[in-house]
Amino acid sequence: MATQSTRRGRRSWAVYLIIALVVVFLGLFLFELLTFGISGAGAGSPALSDDEILALIADANPENGAQLVVQFACTACHVDGAEKGIAPPFEGLSVNAASRQPELSPEVYLYRSIVNPTEYLVPGFAPAMPQDLGDRMTDEQIADVIAYLLQQ
Repeated sequence: MATQSTRRGRRSWAVYLIIALVVVFLGLFLFELLTFGISGAGAGSPALSDDEILALIADANPENGAQLVVQFACTACHVDGAEKGIAPPFEGLSVNAASRQPELSPEVYLYRSIVNPTEYLVPGFAPAMPQDLGDRMTDEQIADVIAYLLQQ
């Protein structure tokens, strides 16, 4: 009898341990899931002021920006997909950027649109832009892309 009771005690302990581990992992999973969208460009690093954005873009390299839009697959939606209505086309972007948020310069509007894609949604397009570009790209790379886009 004592051995059967001991086995039940060990099983109970093992079950409680497994339940505790599942709860811990579930909690960690939920924490990561809930904080994933918050980690964009402004969260991990301090947000840039409008003046800092303009200064950054003043030193940008549009030729590098042309390579970066290919490297980060921007062209998949903004060139190829633009014909299918996936994303706004690059063509005429500087004119459109100036009119979408008149209180902002096109440079600031584009910077904010890249690092926080849901801040300004273009009517007629779904919010399909990757949410993590602010984490995957440096500010200098973003500035290079914007310099390129403003030439389109």
